[in-house]
Amino acid sequence: MSKRWAGLLLGVAGLLSLTACGPKANPYFALVMADGKPTVLIAECARDGIDYVTLWESGTSTAPPATRVEWSVEAPTSPLPSSTIRVSTVEAPARITLLETPPEWLNQRDTLPELRDGVEYYLSGGLSNPGSLTFTLAQLRAMAPGEVLTVTGYTEQHVVPEKDWRSAADQACDR
Repeated sequence: MSKRWAGLLLGVAGLLSLTACGPKANPYFALVMADGKPTVLIAECARDGIDYVTLWESGTSTAPPATRVEWSVEAPTSPLPSSTIRVSTVEAPARITLLETPPEWLNQRDTLPELRDGVEYYLSGGLSNPGSLTFTLAQLRAMAPGEVLTVTGYTEQHVVPEKDWRSAADQACDR
């Protein structure tokens, strides 16, 4: 009888993993206006895991690659010994100003020459479960000094004090 219960519990766990009942996105990055420029903040504990940042105009992500309006940067990578798996060779910087390639990183795509008013943008970064952000320049400009835009779930985001974001990121890293 216990084998039957164990099998049933494993089956239910497997089904739940296929639904939207997964864990919340981790707040490893946030957006802030720094010196009038949209800037990604990366949590200290996540800097060795975020190996790319991609930004594109909402609505163009499904366009053919040749017409997609996108900016993407990534850390240089090298293969693990005796493997085809590649890992980044440098940490992510604490801040990445959008549309500017960080030192030691590589520009992968640059068909987004400028950020424009009235356009919604989508931002994602590489690490397990980081979430993503959508924003407009007007939203970022409306934030008070010391506030950031960050994720609270896969589709939820909100503006919080930067110290609260840093605390949430630290808690997520400790899990």
